Amino acid sequence: SVTCSLSLFQSYIRSMSCSLSRSQGYSQSMNCSLSRSQCYSQSMNCSLSRSQCYSQSMTCSLSRSQCYSQSMTCSLSRSQCYSQSMTCSLSRSQCYSQSMTCSLSRFQGYSQSMTCSLSRFQGQSKSCSLPRL
Repeated sequence: SVTCSLSLFQSYIRSMSCSLSRSQGYSQSMNCSLSRSQCYSQSMNCSLSRSQCYSQSMTCSLSRSQCYSQSMTCSLSRSQCYSQSMTCSLSRSQCYSQSMTCSLSRFQGYSQSMTCSLSRFQGQSKSCSLPRL
């Protein structure tokens, strides 16, 4: 499993945590959450579960208090029962624009990698990646 945390100062603190667990080369799950304090509070949860290389599901929820427009897109593609990827992006208009992308790739049923990046419109960009064999 991997945990990536990213915090931003200036009273607009946010954190991102991503965890990837895998057991016996068949089941895996990814959880990504983005939270921000102050009146611009928002969160995103994305989970991908796979079992027996046949069934899979993805749920994405976005909740936010106050106004300001935002959008979230989640896509899940799967090919040959072994390769899959998930991309989730959260964008926000106005001055405090931010985006988060999380991708999970798997090939040959044994190797997988996860990359999560959180960037902010006015500088402050960080990313973390974990390859797994």
